[in-house]
Amino acid sequence: MGKWRTYICRLKGVLFSLFAVIFLGITVELREATVQQFWLARIAQGLAVAVLIYSIISQFVESDVVKKYVKWIIIPIKDQK
Repeated sequence: MGKWRTYICRLKGVLFSLFAVIFLGITVELREATVQQFWLARIAQGLAVAVLIYSIISQFVESDVVKKYVKWIIIPIKDQK
């Protein structure tokens, strides 16, 4: 029971970032369909994805090598697209 409780507590930190990505995705689609100006919401969504990746790595990955690889290689590559 204690292992699941620890996992759920770790998951709470990731859920905010996940919901932010989902709601920003909905916002981008709605703004694209209505106003045709969605660039700011798209930038915010990209930043939210970077924060989501960072929070997942911080909460669930224990290897320092993998953490550094993702923080210095994967997240900057993601931001270039």
